[in-house]
Amino acid sequence: MHPGTEALKHLHGDSFTVKKPKRRATIAEITGLLYGKKDKFDNHQNTNGNVNIKGIGTGSLSHSSEDGYMRVPKFWDATPFRIIAEERENRSGGGRLGNRDDIPKDGGVRRYLGNYGSRLMTPAEAKSIGSRIPNTNQSRDNNNNNTNNNNDLETIFIAIASYRDWQCSFTVESAFSRAKHPERIRIGVVDQIRFGEDKSCSIPPGGTCDQNHDQATCRHRSQIDYLTIEAELSVGPVFARHLGHRLYRGEYFAVQSDAHVVFVKDWDEDIIRQWYQAHNEMAILSTYLSGVEDHIDLETGQRISKSRPIMCSSDYEGVGDAKHLRHGQQPEGVPMIHEPVLDPF
Repeated sequence: MHPGTEALKHLHGDSFTVKKPKRRATIAEITGLLYGKKDKFDNHQNTNGNVNIKGIGTGSLSHSSEDGYMRVPKFWDATPFRIIAEERENRSGGGRLGNRDDIPKDGGVRRYLGNYGSRLMTPAEAKSIGSRIPNTNQSRDNNNNNTNNNNDLETIFIAIASYRDWQCSFTVESAFSRAKHPERIRIGVVDQIRFGEDKSCSIPPGGTCDQNHDQATCRHRSQIDYLTIEAELSVGPVFARHLGHRLYRGEYFAVQSDAHVVFVKDWDEDIIRQWYQAHNEMAILSTYLSGVEDHIDLETGQRISKSRPIMCSSDYEGVGDAKHLRHGQQPEGVPMIHEPVLDPF
């Protein structure tokens, strides 16, 4: 059962039934829906031109949540990697496990990187994934440690899953305004709201871009994608974050963030520097964020504390079906180690 249908049955009871589509949508209709054309059907569209999905019926193009279907973005699957994989297999005469019947012959990135898990990807293949952009402020960075030889900037993708969170637009604004190189940032937001009741995350905190075009969100709006969904269709944070990762488009680094986060000044340069300090290409940086009080100067974005939370208090809360594991936050402390420490996953 589709997660959206399961959620609606939970909300409305077993009497809820899914309306089966009478026909499948044509390519032209799907394209029109994704690009906001309103000539054949009602389409809710936000001020930045991003489509708001309200339980789109497969084939019926109805925006009613009663359909219980949801059309979601496809995973990034760049065509050049498919071409490289095909050429490599052709030159090897179908070798490198390329002629096995149980391995798909379509696809791009997964076929290029290890042929759908049939072999280990090589270090060269792994390093070839991830985009960089020219550093237009090289003089600004002359006194800093460069993270690569040609001084290009590694791009960063941030996936934000928001459930009726009024701070979402502030988080997006903070990510761009506090970054040393906002041009390297791209954000994908899964905005789960009640239409007509909640403010969309696509509306910047200082008003629309027509009202206040000098906001960082407005200056970099071409670097933001919003997937806006009826809150009623939400099935929890895991599925929402899954949708967010579908908005990834080949950036060098990927970040998962909550929708109520305040970024510190030059956070992008700092977090990349810490990643390189791990000296491990498989490293994943993870932490529990501190509150803003006594930690960040909200005016300048400067960090005013060097302490961090100590997460070591875990216990079960609740009873019966509501029983769950909760990780409590202990008092903060100043770390004795000042670089990332590798731990087994």
